[in-house]
Amino acid sequence: MKKGFTKAAIYDLARSCPPINTIYKRELQSLQALMPTIPQGVHLDIGTGTGSSLLVVPKRGGRVVTDFSLPMLKGAVEKDANPAVQCDARLPLPFHDHAFELITAIGILEYLPVLDTFFSDVYRIARPGAYFLVTSSPPNLFTWLRCLTGSVPAARSRSIVLKKLHQARWMSVDERALFSQDQFLLVRE
Repeated sequence: MKKGFTKAAIYDLARSCPPINTIYKRELQSLQALMPTIPQGVHLDIGTGTGSSLLVVPKRGGRVVTDFSLPMLKGAVEKDANPAVQCDARLPLPFHDHAFELITAIGILEYLPVLDTFFSDVYRIARPGAYFLVTSSPPNLFTWLRCLTGSVPAARSRSIVLKKLHQARWMSVDERALFSQDQFLLVRE
């Protein structure tokens, strides 16, 4: 528990310091530009962390946040008062089929050793026509510098991530490539 609390504090502190705050603001601006206009519905944010990326998604309907870390979830709930579910994104997600209109997974792919099962499980819980906004860390020095936070990120090329998404039947809508992050907007068939 102490380790998760410390890491949560480090994430928010790092995002407030130059030049990381500038990079993070650019990532959020780019994600906001990708954000589709969605009808009222339930939004699931997987790997919420402390909730700082929730600013990207306008709150139109219900929202559920998830994270593996209880201290991270506590920070997210304090920021946005959402229902919170502790779960591990490496396992089947504890939600019913076709439950969500929008699913976001911002900044978690680099912590998942296998993408295939994750993308298929997200597809399972998405309603037909639902959007999936997901980010990935590209293989570059900036990604590897994240090892300083105690994490060992799995950097992947855009082409690999897209291939895995398409194999899970997600259809591409738009994408952005920043030096710090690849961003993908997809829709469920």
